[in-house]
Amino acid sequence: MRRPTRSATYPLNCEEPGYESTDELNDDAALKELLEDLRIEGAELMGLGDVRDKSYPKMTLLAEPRGGGAVSTRCFIPHVAHESIGVLAAVTVATAVCTDGTVAQDLADPGTGRQRTLEIEHPSGDFDVDLELSDRGEVLRAGITRTARLLMSGNLWVPRTVWDPESEIPGTEKTES
Repeated sequence: MRRPTRSATYPLNCEEPGYESTDELNDDAALKELLEDLRIEGAELMGLGDVRDKSYPKMTLLAEPRGGGAVSTRCFIPHVAHESIGVLAAVTVATAVCTDGTVAQDLADPGTGRQRTLEIEHPSGDFDVDLELSDRGEVLRAGITRTARLLMSGNLWVPRTVWDPESEIPGTEKTES
């Protein structure tokens, strides 16, 4: 098994390392090259093969929370830093935060108890992840809570040559009972 040859330590030239904007991260070619090297080597170690042309594995940078959450994140999917965090990444980060011996747990506030809701911070807000842990600290269940929200509203103009609202739509005729 091949071991990573480069360190994951990287000197960031910004005011607040770990809390960079997505623009700052996307403009940092050296950081993106390092992350790609780590992604490729990590995939090999995980038995995923050559992932150069794949969208996985995704990379997430972690920092201590600063908005009252469990941990602060910056996600790359796979080469672009995103404004938010995906469901699987949020659940993965929350699991790492609650797992003994991980880098994530050392940076984060994992909370206490068997039932936990961890607020995973990202550049555009936060993402709540619910975890249930065993007495030994193993994750038994992970979930999320989402609420529906209106994404858009508007009008759609359909030419009468495509659909005439005055005509009957086949299969919708009224029958007498």
